[in-house]
Amino acid sequence: MPRPSSLTILALAATALAQQPGAYTPEVHPLLPSQRCTIFGCKTVNTSVVLDAAYRWLHNVGGYDACAPNGFSPTYCPTVEACGKNCALEGVDYTGTGITTSGNALTLNLFTNNGTVASSPRVYLLQDENNYESFRLLGKEFTYDVDVSLVPCGVNGALYFSEMSADGDASKTNVAGAKYGTGYCDAQCPKNNFVNGKANLNSTFGACCNEMDIWEANNAANALTPHPCQGKGTIACTGAACGNDIATGTCDQAGCDFNPYRNGQHNFYGPGKTVDTTKKFTVVTQFITDTGLPSGKLTNIRRIYKQNGKVIQNTHGSVAGMTNYNSITENYCKAEAKTFNEGSGYVFDARGGLAQMGKALERGMVLVLSIWEDSGSFMQWLDGATGNTTIAGNLRGPCSATSGQPAEIMADYSNAKVTFSNIKFGDFGTTF
Repeated sequence: MPRPSSLTILALAATALAQQPGAYTPEVHPLLPSQRCTIFGCKTVNTSVVLDAAYRWLHNVGGYDACAPNGFSPTYCPTVEACGKNCALEGVDYTGTGITTSGNALTLNLFTNNGTVASSPRVYLLQDENNYESFRLLGKEFTYDVDVSLVPCGVNGALYFSEMSADGDASKTNVAGAKYGTGYCDAQCPKNNFVNGKANLNSTFGACCNEMDIWEANNAANALTPHPCQGKGTIACTGAACGNDIATGTCDQAGCDFNPYRNGQHNFYGPGKTVDTTKKFTVVTQFITDTGLPSGKLTNIRRIYKQNGKVIQNTHGSVAGMTNYNSITENYCKAEAKTFNEGSGYVFDARGGLAQMGKALERGMVLVLSIWEDSGSFMQWLDGATGNTTIAGNLRGPCSATSGQPAEIMADYSNAKVTFSNIKFGDFGTTF
């Protein structure tokens, strides 16, 4: 799926390249305890969250000059090594950035300053002060509660996994590391200012990696999407390798998505529907292997909901060609590509499909939580129409073509926010 571009993020916050820890603002990570579950019960883990490096102030060490006011400063960043030595990445005021925690709940606000400033924060779950929590999801289930009642059309309250380095690509040129939210990568291959711990001085490289989108959603539509890439960890791409062409790309940027509305079930998810988005509910995602164990080949990604004490199985599609499926399998992805006439389905196969996604899930992935708006396509790929709506697959949700305009969202939904809570991970059937 699209992500906020580097330019969008830089417009929201001071330019950040990540290097030395700053000395002006203490970095205090908000606590967000999570749980690990087995058949013997669940154990609480003292995890916390950290804001992505791109939302932070980067300045010269001991001073107040921006290291990259409009591109890298030749004074402070003439070389990769000099940039890492000369620039400091500051701590942040989390509440002022729209991020709050309470017990096991995390709330991300789209706007700050009484709804007048776009924030769109993105955070990662930390295991300790210097390392992200690495989830090995293969043969396991991942569960959380979510409240999307104040996430309107055009906004995405997202929860997903990225195969970024657990230490945030900490290195001699990136001392700040995971403590300051460095090392981001995803299947869109963003051209971050730092890639693999080194300054990306001419925006030459994209930061590609396997991405498992558990939840891209608002109160009108949602999607579950694996995005496999060729390779492991952060892959520094250049040129056409950063794109989605089946012959030259590194990742499947479109992915194999399961969106109930797109698959024809218009009364399953939304306000007052089977999964009622005016109220909090539980989302369970299971990663099933051919062996039934946390090893082997990933064959099925299954979704279950729970609300008001009732377990709700995922819905089957109603569009011809999709009625046999209520989970993501290789056959589902092939059927989607054929039914919706999507070349992206064949890119999914070319990048290794579920088997490749499963390898990343087995190695370990970092949890990402965010809220953002889409100034490019107004989030129509998630909740609206991407073309002639008489053609199967083009109708992704009930939202209007203009509902995602940023100015309209700020004017009408200045209180937009998403709350994730009760995060659990463990053996099948133990987390809900």
